[in-house]
Amino acid sequence: MTTRTRPDRTQLVWIAAVAALGLVVTWQMALSWPHNYDEGFNYLFFGDRGFRFTIDNYTYPNNHILFSLLQAAIPRSLVDAEPLVLRAPNIFISAGLLVVLTAEVRRRWSSLPMAVALVLAGPWSIIFFPVARGYQLGALLVAVALLVASRYPDEAWTPPAAAVLMALAAWTVPTFAFGAPVVTALWAARRKGQAAVVYSALFVVLAFLLYLPVLDQLFGASAAGRNPTFGLTRFARDVTGELFFLPDWAALVIVGVALWALFEAGRRIVAGTDDGQTRWAAALLGYPVVFLVIAELLPRFSDVTTPFFRNAAFASLFIPAGIWASASWSRPIVRILLVGLVAWNSILGLNLYLGVIDGSRIVDYEGTFIGQTPRLDDVLAGEDLAEIRCAWTDEWTCRLYEKHFEDRGVLVTPLVDTIEATECGVGRYPPRPDTGIDLIYTDGNIRLVCFD
Repeated sequence: MTTRTRPDRTQLVWIAAVAALGLVVTWQMALSWPHNYDEGFNYLFFGDRGFRFTIDNYTYPNNHILFSLLQAAIPRSLVDAEPLVLRAPNIFISAGLLVVLTAEVRRRWSSLPMAVALVLAGPWSIIFFPVARGYQLGALLVAVALLVASRYPDEAWTPPAAAVLMALAAWTVPTFAFGAPVVTALWAARRKGQAAVVYSALFVVLAFLLYLPVLDQLFGASAAGRNPTFGLTRFARDVTGELFFLPDWAALVIVGVALWALFEAGRRIVAGTDDGQTRWAAALLGYPVVFLVIAELLPRFSDVTTPFFRNAAFASLFIPAGIWASASWSRPIVRILLVGLVAWNSILGLNLYLGVIDGSRIVDYEGTFIGQTPRLDDVLAGEDLAEIRCAWTDEWTCRLYEKHFEDRGVLVTPLVDTIEATECGVGRYPPRPDTGIDLIYTDGNIRLVCFD
């Protein structure tokens, strides 16, 4: 009995350690990362109007419905007191995602550096650890669905459970449905036709019912998508270049190893020699592949446009975790190669993160050069401020802080056409030209809100 319980206890200890690390890291990132246009808009336009409006309104695809419902539960009084409270749910979601993705690591101590490497995995995925958007919640729900299907493939309750989790992920961000067929393929490869049918049918029905109140808006917003339809394979090629901080050749090495590991896992599943670890690796590595195939093909046969890169941010996390879980990881050459590349990638990611939070790289980084706003707490410290005027990129952050300023008699103009100031009144690093916030002082001087 002792032999069986000790590994379980050890596993729980390392899971708790990853959870604690995830909470600390994401909490610190949430405090230091600039505000984001979408998180302010999502709460004030959707969440603040209540649950029913959030479910019934898909005027803009910014509405990540399930995540918006979590934000709708946050009282406006708390947000007015401290706008960063909007990020509180995401801290726990991000920590949970790290726990799930490290759940099958063979040597538990390695789950801690693995978790850090996942936080710093890619130029798009890193954003959603601190920023309150639905992509992280969707990735968590998908990861749990894949873990359940991999670990308990023969249980009667598994297909319905996986379908519900995947449908909720799609209800958060519709494009998470693109990778859903990988679970169907997993059961089909194991010759479990009934499980495949139950999962697929239930997923489609649930996703349809969840989106039924906004079905016409959903396809309208998708058709208007503001992202052009790329030529065939262009999205997949560009996503590959955006997966990691590494140079393209190094990213291609990781992708190549991932495809090899996926092939090996698939071969074992078809041969009936698979285990939970093999299925987990196949699910994690197969989901991005299926996602990309559907993202490439769907625009050819419908009005759905090519997704944004950020919709595939989960791939930066799933691919390293899938390789770690695969049988290929036991090969010394793969282990040495991947550890070196992931360590290099993590250093590049940390450098980027430090540059974003101190403002020095804010205009060089594609994920933040527009739509990011410095925290306005330092602005509130001034006593001679008469008005603030905000460009469209900063409008919703200004609205989040509006009560702070109005309580001090400062006029807030949340949307202006032109930003006049060029010199920083707060911070050291200016935002992109023609964006930002003007500070109008009582003596008539105009200064710019800059990044620290």
